[in-house]
Amino acid sequence: MAEQFDNVKLTDIIRDSLQKLLNRDLTALTFSAGTDFPSDVNDDMIGRLVNRTDLNSIYRLKTANPVQWELVLDYSSTILNATQIAAAYQPKNSNLTALSSLSGTANQVPYFTSSNTMSTFPITSFGQSVLNCANAAAVRTLYGLGSLATKDTVGTSDIQNGSITTAKLAFTPIQQGEGFMTGDIKESKDSSSQIANGWISCEGTIGDASSEADYANANAENLFKVLWTNPDTEVEPNRGSSAQTDWEDHKRILLPDVSEYSLAYDVYIRIKL
Repeated sequence: MAEQFDNVKLTDIIRDSLQKLLNRDLTALTFSAGTDFPSDVNDDMIGRLVNRTDLNSIYRLKTANPVQWELVLDYSSTILNATQIAAAYQPKNSNLTALSSLSGTANQVPYFTSSNTMSTFPITSFGQSVLNCANAAAVRTLYGLGSLATKDTVGTSDIQNGSITTAKLAFTPIQQGEGFMTGDIKESKDSSSQIANGWISCEGTIGDASSEADYANANAENLFKVLWTNPDTEVEPNRGSSAQTDWEDHKRILLPDVSEYSLAYDVYIRIKL
């Protein structure tokens, strides 16, 4: 039906206005149903609904000048009932509500701070690379771990060259005979004139290879300079201005005589180079 909002004029007699009134009442009762929008509208009609049966839609008059109709409802598709809505959509959930309270930010991961609240923490590019690993082997490769990472016990066959060398350690371990500083003195039952790790007999003189000292060797330089700092140490043929100068002049230093202070008999006293 066509929309009929004919205005009743003040000059119309009752007989002539009766049909217009009936038409307006019928239009209002049908939500202004029809295939056309009302042609005669005014500001008093703003908000009135119109059911466009040809469009399966309900419109509302937004403005009268200019005339603007806005869509309120499109009922061309089936309107779901409560049962259908429950089957088609997920019900309200506190976890989803907590998640919806977060603002999406790049490189942030959501996590629960309580049973119904959430927050986020940043994930670095390295963290993402860990998450991208398909399995434990891929993680070990990412970390640079070898086959030893999967073993409870390790044998020498599992280690390159069959042993753990100093070069493979992140620290310098104390070797046998070490733990002493240059100039330290110790007693030993070892009767050899010189033992490993830089120990020599604590007797006679030391100097460089050209010094004609009892122990004349370039490796005696550190001990020479340590002993020189003691003003009571005898320098041959005489003490110069510095340890460096005396060393370069091929002089000799007399090692301290501590034999009378030994705590045991038949021992050999040595000094650390």
